[in-house]
Amino acid sequence: MIKAGLIQQNGKYQLNFAVIARNLYRGLYFIGFSTGFYYLKKYLLEKKERQILENNRLQDIIRLQEITQLLSDTEIKFLKAQINPHFLFNTLDFIYHESRKSAPLAGEAILRLAQIMRYAISSSINEFGSSLAQEIEQVNNLIYLNQIGSSREQFVSFNYSNELAEVQFPPLIVLTLVENIFKHGEIHDRGHEASIRLSIIDNLLLLETENLSKNKAITEESNLGLSNISRQLSLAFGEKSNLQYGQYSDGYFRTKVEVKFISL
Repeated sequence: MIKAGLIQQNGKYQLNFAVIARNLYRGLYFIGFSTGFYYLKKYLLEKKERQILENNRLQDIIRLQEITQLLSDTEIKFLKAQINPHFLFNTLDFIYHESRKSAPLAGEAILRLAQIMRYAISSSINEFGSSLAQEIEQVNNLIYLNQIGSSREQFVSFNYSNELAEVQFPPLIVLTLVENIFKHGEIHDRGHEASIRLSIIDNLLLLETENLSKNKAITEESNLGLSNISRQLSLAFGEKSNLQYGQYSDGYFRTKVEVKFISL
């Protein structure tokens, strides 16, 4: 800098204590200033993050309170709604005991209908925790009621593995698929028997239905029911579940539910 003429040299330049002290002071000054700036900036950022976390926590508390209130309201509504089903079941029970004396077949039909209705109502409480044994029982009841209520012979087979009895599975899925068979399937042809199959192979649960269709196109009602089933499976099992369905060129409508890693 002296050679460049930027500063002038006054006397002989010596590296002594005074020079070292001045430069050390300047160095410590700027180091202290930059360190203080760094920690101030860090403090402001952490304060902002704490505010965001606190806001999120408050929002979570508000949402939890809203959910709790909603559940409370729903529980109250459900308890109120239990009055009518309770009355209905008592009435059906009375009709069953009276009719079985003179019309055993009608009494049996009433009993099985009451069992299906009771299962459907109780399933609204425990949406993800019923066993397949309960569902299987109600499917057999549904098949029985449709067969005794029809003037023509019906050809529907239901095959399932006994080891599935204790598997936890969302309720009403199998029932809905079977009900679709009776609504939209051609089940009076001996050569085209409708079938429902429940099995488990290597921790893969398979639910398959097959029936000859009355209509070539999938009805809006049937499509809505299948969409609801897909949503139930997604909520219960996520990506571990898969639903396939469609109308095939041979006239059959087929559905296939796959769920991986089912624990027995």
